[in-house]
Amino acid sequence: MRYSLDANAISLILEHNREALLRLREARERGEILICPMAAFEVLRGLHEKGATRKLADFDKLLEECQWREFTREIWFEAARTWAELRGRGIGMEKKDADLLIARHARHFQATVVTKDRDFKHFTTSVEDWGSSGAAER
Repeated sequence: MRYSLDANAISLILEHNREALLRLREARERGEILICPMAAFEVLRGLHEKGATRKLADFDKLLEECQWREFTREIWFEAARTWAELRGRGIGMEKKDADLLIARHARHFQATVVTKDRDFKHFTTSVEDWGSSGAAER
């Protein structure tokens, strides 16, 4: 089994959300954890903007435990086709480019997207939410 972490899932892990950490441990035992470059960018820009040096270090550690997979030409082309198809069906795609790219990246690598973002329902991608409950774990 493969999982691809969306930015909000990564944030839950960096915030030490109990449920997310438990699910991360379980997922590691069952398969691979992928990092999409777009999700990493979303996390990194926010952490740099806040000057969150501890979380940046934690993110570096998380990256060491995960598989970084670059975008392929096929992913870019499929994302563009999907964007146009959804727009043609009247589904607004404003500010959803990142989510679409993450979804197509996961689909290409046969991974389930870990996210709490409901916009992924439009992208015909397998999705799990790892943060439905759970306080911070220290």
